[in-house]
Amino acid sequence: MRIELRVNNLDRINEFLDLNIDSVIIGHEACPHQLYKADEILGAFYKFKSKGINVKFQAPLSYEKHFENVFDTVKKVVNENEGIEIVVNDFGMLYAIRERGLLEKCKPVIGHGISYSYENCPWHEHILQLEKEEIQEHLLCHNLNSRENMEILNEFGVKQIEIDILDKMENSYKSFKENGFALNGNMDFIIVSIARACHVARFYGRENEIGNNCRTICAEPVKITSTHRWNLFDNTHSRIKKEVREMLPQMKVFSNIICVERKTDLKSPILEYLDTVTVDSRIYSKESLGQRIDEIRNM
Repeated sequence: MRIELRVNNLDRINEFLDLNIDSVIIGHEACPHQLYKADEILGAFYKFKSKGINVKFQAPLSYEKHFENVFDTVKKVVNENEGIEIVVNDFGMLYAIRERGLLEKCKPVIGHGISYSYENCPWHEHILQLEKEEIQEHLLCHNLNSRENMEILNEFGVKQIEIDILDKMENSYKSFKENGFALNGNMDFIIVSIARACHVARFYGRENEIGNNCRTICAEPVKITSTHRWNLFDNTHSRIKKEVREMLPQMKVFSNIICVERKTDLKSPILEYLDTVTVDSRIYSKESLGQRIDEIRNM
């Protein structure tokens, strides 16, 4: 099993060069403002490759306003690293890679912006508890686990899918493997949601700095818990019942991504389906990161 390190902060790059890892992925899942310039990314790639570490690039979920800038970075990265894996988090980027002639030069990978399931919601059991068993089984299935969706992925040359390591998705992961897809599982997080707006900037009242000071604003995650529920039909908020609140985990917010931190048990049966596991550098110190990687390597 390969070990991949997710790198969001290039200021820490020297901490990572001697780790016992197979590859790194540089980029961001969903925030174009935290995407480094192409020259900075290529410089980091050179350092990792000089240590025998493979490199990947992650393109953030890109709405229309930011799409061309993100695609330009993808294009520069691909032209300097032919055959590189590019993680995409929206179908628009995947489509552009094919239609604009990059597909022959890179290997697209499905990221967490596209890959998800009902189980990603921490309170999914509460939502589904009154549904019939067959309905629950249908809903607790990975969103890409269908013949039609896998045919679409094959049309775009996709051979790998990033996943969250979720126990109830075992049948879906087995299906992906049977259909020839490699799986890369995040060992540290379950992504709950990805938003268009930046939660962290709004929390600190620094929305006017978005695009100029994002790495400082989002240097540390914000911790949140759920206390109220939005009622769609009358546009009101109501307090969540105590017994339900007690079921809900604390969540971490990285810019416009809400996650539940959960370190995967090294005895999890889901690991049998994975070709690669990803360790996220954002939640580790230098010392604890090395320890975690060694634990996984020796399991």
